[in-house]
Formats: sequence, structure tokens, C-alpha cells
Amino acid sequence: MGPVLRGAAQCADTKELARLVRKYGRDAVAAAAQGVPLRGRGRPSRGLLPVYEMMHLADRIEELAEEHRQAGSRKPYTDAEIDYYDLEFSGEKNPPDFQKWRKTIKKRRQQGRRYYLELTRKIQADPQGAFAATFSPPRWLVERK
Repeated sequence: MGPVLRGAAQCADTKELARLVRKYGRDAVAAAAQGVPLRGRGRPSRGLLPVYEMMHLADRIEELAEEHRQAGSRKPYTDAEIDYYDLEFSGEKNPPDFQKWRKTIKKRRQQGRRYYLELTRKIQADPQGAFAATFSPPRWLVERK
């Protein structure tokens, strides 16, 4: 006999388990339970989402920097970061400290740029790969090489 479930929350779980055993049989439920992955401790993984967020950030700031470069700015990245900060936090009452935000955003932008370069190299190395048909590198990456 296995562990006994206790408490109000486990009562509903016991009823659900009994229903599954009646419907599919004890062996099928036990086999299915063996295949269920147990989630470890801590916060669940976000997968590749942070990578995509960094790549998007790099793309936006590079585009803004290119606009400032075309306008003749001597510090296009600084101006682009200021514009992005204004765009991101224009309606908030308590925006984050600009200098701290700028350090963080610089690191994330540079990491996102590295991910873009790595992805572009992988696609150039294998033009028939999975992403080759749908990926086109951003304009700032192609023009500045």
C-alpha cells in the first residue's frame, strides 16, 4: 500500500485518482504516472524567452542608434538608450533610476547582439537548416559588417 493522502486538498486529488483508475485501470494509471516529469525546486524555467527578449532589445536600440547616427549624433547609443527609456517608462509614476537602468540595459543589449551574431553565423553555416527559410538578419546587422 502506497502513501496515504490527507487533508482537504488531497481529498479532491484522491477522488480524481480513483476516477482515473476506474476509467483506465490501475496498470495504465501507474504507467502514466511513471512518465510524468517531476518539477524541481525553484522558479520554473522561462526557456528561450530571455534570449528573445535580449535580441528584441538589441534590435530596438540598434535601430534607434542608427536613426541618431543618420541625424549626425556624436553619441548615438546614449541617445538611443534615452529614447528607449522615455518610451518604456513615459507613463509610470516611479520609473527606475536611469543610470542603473542604463548599465543593465547595456549588458542586455550587448548580450542580445551576441545572440543575433551567433544565430546569423549558424544560419550562414547551414543555409538549409531549420531557421534559414524564416530568419532574415536585422538591417543594422547586415549593413554594419
